[in-house]
Amino acid sequence: AAALFRVRDDFVPLGSYGYVTPKEYALNGCNLHVSFVALSKHQLDYLARYGLKGVSSLFNGAPRKDNIGHKALWAYYLMDEPDVHDYRVEDLPHDKRVGAYAMEMVRRDWDCYRSDPSALTFLTINLTYKPANWFVYGRIADVVNTDPYALHVGWHLKQVFEVAETARLACAPNMMTITYQAFWIEPVKKPSEAKFPRMPFPEEVRIMMHYALAGGAKGLIAYIHCTERYPENIIWGAVDYPEVWAAIGQVYREVDLVAPIIARSHPADIAKPLTDGLFVRALVAPDAVLVVCVNEKGQSLPDKFVKQNIEPAETEIFVPKWLSLKFAFCVDEGGFKPVTCKVSGERMRVTLPKLETACLLLLVADSNLLKSLERRYEQLNLSRARVFFNAMQAEERMRGEQANLLRKIPLLFERFAVTSQAEGCYGIERKNWWNPTKEQHNAWEWYDLSLIHI
Repeated sequence: AAALFRVRDDFVPLGSYGYVTPKEYALNGCNLHVSFVALSKHQLDYLARYGLKGVSSLFNGAPRKDNIGHKALWAYYLMDEPDVHDYRVEDLPHDKRVGAYAMEMVRRDWDCYRSDPSALTFLTINLTYKPANWFVYGRIADVVNTDPYALHVGWHLKQVFEVAETARLACAPNMMTITYQAFWIEPVKKPSEAKFPRMPFPEEVRIMMHYALAGGAKGLIAYIHCTERYPENIIWGAVDYPEVWAAIGQVYREVDLVAPIIARSHPADIAKPLTDGLFVRALVAPDAVLVVCVNEKGQSLPDKFVKQNIEPAETEIFVPKWLSLKFAFCVDEGGFKPVTCKVSGERMRVTLPKLETACLLLLVADSNLLKSLERRYEQLNLSRARVFFNAMQAEERMRGEQANLLRKIPLLFERFAVTSQAEGCYGIERKNWWNPTKEQHNAWEWYDLSLIHI
């Protein structure tokens, strides 16, 4: 037997599902957009304009030709939740269904690699037939993503950690990311039967994101930014809950500051809590240790989240032999706050004066590492600011050009134009029409019921 293992760079994806609205993602600290559909070249260009990368779904089981080699493409989305598709394979008994789509995933992964060796592959695995699903599908794609929507399925928030830990063990040494809950589903015609019929509160989202990191996630993805309305349900996204979207951005900025450490770290059980209600997990890297701290005294109720601070919060860390840890800092947005620590032999004790929800502690032997991380983050933000400013100027130019055309086209082509009040429209394909971007649907048809004569 043989397996392909891809070497990758230290990019830590911090992203979201949703519509292709890169300006909103970039403003909130995202560096990745994940799409359920195959992104067009125009959409990838749009992401690149704001400095984002994209995960693009396959088109008929293969990469779109205009995706191949695109600078904004990070990974190809092989399929969304093949384990859910396994469940629907009716001609197999349930204990034989998990893995029914595995060979198709292997084929798609190999096709992507042959078509575009520079891009990674990405596969989201659900909670169906767990834990076998993660072990069956976990080694296929370069990036394994799983989606423990804790409150949506009525779980305790800590289940995010349990899922992340299991998925990481199943897919190792491949990269594992977590898609966390930033949505809720509201039935339109009947009351909700969910245990938590509401959007997660910002505190709960922050806790779930930190549990994911504690389980070894090398990236975080929000589901979902946009709100979508269907006849039976409304799927409310973070765009309609600014407090949730702001909490996501805050964690992303904190994680981005120490992303080089996270990318090279590995979970290790060398930290233990000394305070009741405190969860800790160490992420060990060659030159530092990150400690994920979560306050577990809070309580998720059907209508609210009840927070209870821990004051103080203490943890003890067994110091790895190759590190002479001396300093401890709390990771903040764009900087580090020193916290009290004491080293005694092979042990380091760290004391936080107060822990509200969750945080990252950085333990180092040399404070110069902090300067290096802060310098990298500052340069990254300056680069992003230039990219964002240029993108905004380009949008202004484009808006002006569109306005100019909207004024001129009716005047120049009035005798060739037909207008009506559309009741609905749909995409069509006209191969003999101009289509420089190679869109599948390069024209629209619409209908106006008032013009239909029976």
